[in-house]
Amino acid sequence: MQPAGISATSRNQLSRLLRDSPSLLTASGAANTLGITQPAAARQLAAWSRAGWLARVRRGAYVPVPIESASADIALEDPWTIATAMFSPCYIGGWSAAEHWG
Repeated sequence: MQPAGISATSRNQLSRLLRDSPSLLTASGAANTLGITQPAAARQLAAWSRAGWLARVRRGAYVPVPIESASADIALEDPWTIATAMFSPCYIGGWSAAEHWG
């Protein structure tokens, strides 16, 4: 799916959100940044995901889709950053890192 057009207001909100938390977007973080309620932020993140601007990595957690991407089906550039953000506090063990880096 290619990204759909969004309004100027929505574009401004999305750019402000991406400046504030560029790696992982959540409803609580979006609510704080945008000054809206958490349910409203969750609905807005889901709408941007449906439009192809964000990719859902788990319930309530999204990552931005690179502007040069042809679709919202993306490979995460840095899965370790996403893992630490999603499961904080966490520890990525040496064996996992060794497997990742070959």
